Amino acid sequence: MDPNRTRPILTVANYLSTLDDPLLWGSIPFKNFLSLHRARWTLGAQEICFTTPILSRFFALGQVIPTVRWLEKVMPKERDHTWIPLFGENVVIVYGDPIDFKDILANYHTGKTDEVTTRIIITNVIFRTMAELKKKSELLEAKKFKESYS
Repeated sequence: MDPNRTRPILTVANYLSTLDDPLLWGSIPFKNFLSLHRARWTLGAQEICFTTPILSRFFALGQVIPTVRWLEKVMPKERDHTWIPLFGENVVIVYGDPIDFKDILANYHTGKTDEVTTRIIITNVIFRTMAELKKKSELLEAKKFKESYS
């Protein structure tokens, strides 16, 4: 993380399991939690974080955006205890490089693009980046699997 950052951070995760966010938060230096202006917005599982008014308020204050996820191997939805992970599965975490939207936003602020077009461009950049990260994570997972059974 850049200690001189002046702009907010939006974290985009694929959310194939409920471990995504705790693992991300666990990798962030603790000092970043001590100042709210440095905190980032994140996505949180709607069926876990936003099930009651109290939990909804708690997570909203923590800058969590409710997300409907698709669960997979480590934390599948259909089990007795949804908060306990299944062990023995591989977990792949891939961090992408920061995406700089300065040029896109400059075009918006100077009137070269309108708001709708700017939002579409930003969304497309995020989706394209997520697709690249998905490919990278799948390659890492396949490599790990191959090494495990070699």
